Amino acid sequence: GETKQMAAMRGVEAAIRELNPDDEVGVISFDSEPTWVLPFTPASRTVVIDQAIAGIPEGGGTDLGAAIMEGIRGFGEPGPTKRHIILLSDGLSSSADLVSLSAALQATGISLSSVAIGSHVDESLLSGLAAANGGMYYRVEADKVPRILDQETLRLTRELIQTGPVAAEAAAGLSGTAGAAGAAIVAGLSSAPPLGGYLLTKAKPLASVW
Repeated sequence: GETKQMAAMRGVEAAIRELNPDDEVGVISFDSEPTWVLPFTPASRTVVIDQAIAGIPEGGGTDLGAAIMEGIRGFGEPGPTKRHIILLSDGLSSSADLVSLSAALQATGISLSSVAIGSHVDESLLSGLAAANGGMYYRVEADKVPRILDQETLRLTRELIQTGPVAAEAAAGLSGTAGAAGAAIVAGLSSAPPLGGYLLTKAKPLASVW
């Protein structure tokens, strides 16, 4: 008896609890046009996020293509951080071209997973978007949406290998206990060639980070 929208709202509220506090989440509601319900906000601000989600109005027709393009604009210029869209929709859209949307996502380094909900869905479009853009496709009933969003968020936070161009700079300061020895390692370096990716990790308590 729960609407698709109510299920989606419950799912987002549950999923943000799986993110790291420094991660950011933004929410776009879309019918005939996209609306930022929540601009990108630190995941630690759960009260603000919950309040924003609770205010999502019921909508009419769906313009999925415009919503994805608005999400791309919201991310801004590509960078070294993980950028991911989770799309909840039936995929029945007035304007959504798989090829052009995938090209726009790939050009800006954004991956996309899709969650298809509803009795009638455009499975070809939603599964195609996920397959072309490094994501997962889920076909679920409304009551399963919270669990699927939770699962997808956990999958994202466990992706430690980040690929893509990363600009590296030599820093004057350092953390740890290396002192002058660490500074000597980067002495004379003003720039470095672009890196092809990196592995997320944490330093052990006694480690020196240069």
